[in-house]
Amino acid sequence: MSHDWPGNVRELKSLSERFVLSGLPAEQRIPKLLSGKVIDCGESSVSLRDQVSLFERHLIQKSIDRHDGNIKCVMDDLQIPRRTLNEKMAKYGLSRS
Repeated sequence: MSHDWPGNVRELKSLSERFVLSGLPAEQRIPKLLSGKVIDCGESSVSLRDQVSLFERHLIQKSIDRHDGNIKCVMDDLQIPRRTLNEKMAKYGLSRS
């Protein structure tokens, strides 16, 4: 809360995305991210596959929220067929609500 945000909303959004995908324990994430230090190679315990899955889940959930659960709009937004969307929603435990 006390961090000076000389940037703008995009800086905050970028930080929050790195926070989620960093793979660090929660108590270590914020100080490292705010310091601007790049995470060293050996520090992340989250594989690329897991990070991509987390990011994909986040994008789908964000689209569902943005379109108030309207699956047709989510399909159009993400440019994926209904079956693929249904499979991914089931995989990540997402629902329309």
